[in-house]
Amino acid sequence: MNSSYIPTGVCVFLSFAGSVFLKAQSTGPEFLDCSTTPTSLCVSDDGVTLPPNNKIYLGEENPNASSCNVHVIQKTKVRSTCGKNLQYEVQLFLEEDTSTAIILQPLTTITTDSVLEAELSFNSALSPDSVIRRNGIPYTSGCMRYHRIKWIVTDSCGEIAVCETQIELHDCSKPFLSNQSNLYIIESDVVGFAHIHLDSIIKDPKDDCTFLGGFLYSLLPEHFQPDSTIYLCDIPAWGVELPYNIWVADGGHDINCDGIIEWSERNIEKQQIQFVFRVNGWLDCGGGDPGPIAGEILTEDVQSIEKVIVTMSQQGQNWPPYTTMENGKFSFSTYQTGLETTLEPIRNDNYRNGVSTLDLVRIKKHLLGIESLSSAYDIIAADANNNHSISVLDLVELRKLILGIYSELPANKSWRFVPKDFIFPDPSHPWPFPETFTFIENGGGGKYDFIGIKIGDVNNTVQANAQQMESRNAPQMFNLDAEEKQYAADEIVEISFYTRDLIPIQGFQFTLSDPDLEFLSASSEKLDLTEANYALFDDKMTLSWFKEDGFLPVRGEVLFTVKARAKRNGDVQENLTINSDITEAELYGMNDEIFTPVLSANERTDDDHLILFAPEPNPWIETTTIPFYVKEPGSSTFKIFDINGQLIYEREGICETGNNEINISSSDFTTRGLLYYCVKTAASSSVRKMIVLK
Repeated sequence: MNSSYIPTGVCVFLSFAGSVFLKAQSTGPEFLDCSTTPTSLCVSDDGVTLPPNNKIYLGEENPNASSCNVHVIQKTKVRSTCGKNLQYEVQLFLEEDTSTAIILQPLTTITTDSVLEAELSFNSALSPDSVIRRNGIPYTSGCMRYHRIKWIVTDSCGEIAVCETQIELHDCSKPFLSNQSNLYIIESDVVGFAHIHLDSIIKDPKDDCTFLGGFLYSLLPEHFQPDSTIYLCDIPAWGVELPYNIWVADGGHDINCDGIIEWSERNIEKQQIQFVFRVNGWLDCGGGDPGPIAGEILTEDVQSIEKVIVTMSQQGQNWPPYTTMENGKFSFSTYQTGLETTLEPIRNDNYRNGVSTLDLVRIKKHLLGIESLSSAYDIIAADANNNHSISVLDLVELRKLILGIYSELPANKSWRFVPKDFIFPDPSHPWPFPETFTFIENGGGGKYDFIGIKIGDVNNTVQANAQQMESRNAPQMFNLDAEEKQYAADEIVEISFYTRDLIPIQGFQFTLSDPDLEFLSASSEKLDLTEANYALFDDKMTLSWFKEDGFLPVRGEVLFTVKARAKRNGDVQENLTINSDITEAELYGMNDEIFTPVLSANERTDDDHLILFAPEPNPWIETTTIPFYVKEPGSSTFKIFDINGQLIYEREGICETGNNEINISSSDFTTRGLLYYCVKTAASSSVRKMIVLK
């Protein structure tokens, strides 16, 4: 919206009931256990739980994940002095905010027992405030910092009593350690020493309030000792499992209020790791043994491949296997000379790693002769059903893998390996090909390298090792909008999806989730969307669609519609999300650009003269941008109302045909919390909600 302003009409706006602040009276209901002493709570206490969307469950990368929040259930008892019926409300004031009341329990009527006593309660997971209901109540920010809980109760005579309590919420959860293999191989390229770096050994610890870079690792339980250097010749035996305990500490809590979080003030969990020590190259500790049989395993684009189990067999004897680390190297220093020796690499896990709908696009272009796959390795990768050819059947198998119908390919391995020095006689038809090295070991050792091929990945996006960057280009956002609507239990709901981003796309894939819905189907009049393009998992649905020659969306035009059955009352705006729970959330441009689809639920008018979108960001603190679309240019009015329907901000201006936006700052008004904003044009008007944080 530009800065020229002209008079316009007035928004139609409904008034919303706000919070009422009341003083305790000398007579009226009596609280029986209203404590003036602050209470310190964490998840180990009764009535305190992590919300289902905590990042422990959803993952740090999920935009819908919360952190440093808990749901709280509390109760208190009250005695009536007038009548058996009581009404009560519970309000929350976050830390030092004395003005913004968040409703934990809306006005509720209860009946006392035979002695005129009743139990009042609230559960933040049932709060009418959508942010609290979804994310929980945030942890307090430090020592002597408290949230305030305000209980307001009214008896049958209209007498009022108020109880105010203080709570501190803090993190007492130990880090959650994944079920990783407890066998870890320590290798050294530096002659004489092995270096143990603990932060590279413990994989993906999770915590409700500590992010990945905030963990500490120690070899000792009582204080912080992160790393260690060991002289290799002091190791009692090579290839022997040696037990080590590693302690993992989260961000902790400043218990003694000295401004420093000590090791003893952190939540600590222990994990035992079995170390096996190896060296790349020959280590001379005074012996005279022969050189090692060694090698390196890389992808075609020279990414080291970890977790490859390399077996070495000789006539009549199998040696203990070697598992590659992040550098992709392997080494065998113990063997018999003069025997036929075979090396075979195997890795058969995480089938979906590197496989996406963009791979389907490239394989389809290869089949149509539009753009051939560039190498023999890519052709092997495209042969998902392992029948030594590429066909539409491979697309079917890979799509089932992407959608989560398959967890592994029925007729193929996750990885295939080819000796690096092998020359394909016909690169356009690379089958059959060798997958082992076989040679006579003469005692001098040697170097035997392999090329690893991730089946299904023809565009080299596989995550081959933990050190490799997961995304080589930071993804841009692509806005998908769902029709905003509420639904009731057992209702059949149809949700239409459209976009305001008018760029050509080749395809998309993602997971749709809504805990209150059972997904039934997806359909489209614009896209060739069939049952093969989606899979159903109760409250989740996965979609994968592409069109090799591209598709250009039209603004406001429905792309596809999802049908679901409501399991309980719910709201699309609050509950429906696009995520990567099963199928990775990605959308693809015509030049293979990868976008991240972002979902907003928006009100749609019948004529689409005006489409008002959610603020970006929302909730917000200092500034936000409110986008909207108008079919025709003209004057417009923008207004903000508080929860009581009082106008607190107004702006007028001229909008252009197409996309417009309004930039606002928290300095424009003083009210905080839940607010309503309205855009009105000559042809239409629309109202939405936003939250302004202090």
